[in-house]
Amino acid sequence: MSIKRWICLFIFCVFNPLINLLPFCWIDVFYDNLSYIGNTLGHPVYLILWACISAFGFYDLSLRCWQKTLFPFKKRLHQIICISMVLSCTIPYVPQSSVWIQDLHVWLAILSVGAFVLEWLTYFGWKKDLVFWEKVLLTSFAFSFLCLCIPGHITASTEISFSAFVNLILVNVAFSKRHATIEP
Repeated sequence: MSIKRWICLFIFCVFNPLINLLPFCWIDVFYDNLSYIGNTLGHPVYLILWACISAFGFYDLSLRCWQKTLFPFKKRLHQIICISMVLSCTIPYVPQSSVWIQDLHVWLAILSVGAFVLEWLTYFGWKKDLVFWEKVLLTSFAFSFLCLCIPGHITASTEISFSAFVNLILVNVAFSKRHATIEP
């Protein structure tokens, strides 16, 4: 196994899940969100680190999956989507700030994650015959949406489940030997 693969497995199977456990020590993950940790509790480094690790996984692992199946994705658009995820976390969501800045923070996050899911839904429609881990990925998108709908707002549990589960599943899709042999 190559060193790049070991590093990738460590980042997304060990480090990402561990960094996603920290909010359980700081907040009620079923009520507050990660922006609360970064902006109100004064841990912006954690918020940016979480955003960078999550977005890097979404970017790199998606590319690996799509390149193996020759999916005609738009690399520049995918880059913009993943960078927008990180940018949304750098915009402070503080009650004392302007309403338009708060709206920008929220809408940039919603649009970038929604666009990422839409990229994958486009892939699923293009491929049609999904392998096991791709079906699990589709199920995780549905689960994350359910985590969003139950409380009626974005909570840390939604953000954590999306980051951890999607990256863990993408690692399996990206490095699955069966995935590499199935062509559309």
